[in-house]
Amino acid sequence: MNQDKEKERCFRYILFLLGGRDYSSYQLIKKALDKDYSKDIIDQVVDKLIELDYINNDRYIESLIRSYKGRKGYRFIFQKLIEKGFSGVEIEQKIESV
Repeated sequence: MNQDKEKERCFRYILFLLGGRDYSSYQLIKKALDKDYSKDIIDQVVDKLIELDYINNDRYIESLIRSYKGRKGYRFIFQKLIEKGFSGVEIEQKIESV
């Protein structure tokens, strides 16, 4: 497949996913890899969408923390964010600030 066409298809696929809900960049990369897009193309598309603020990991983390805070404990929230591809340091900083 032509690289430009693959890039366009990958871009449209990720936008389609984001139309339903927010995802972390890790989740989007994983989903695009499952659809057999090349890692190089996926990285370019994800970088562009981050630049355009369609993907914002900080916003995603804060939103998830707010949705669980008060109903779930620290360990549960921490584990959920680890599953979504975030580092422990990243999570701890956001949990303290939210």
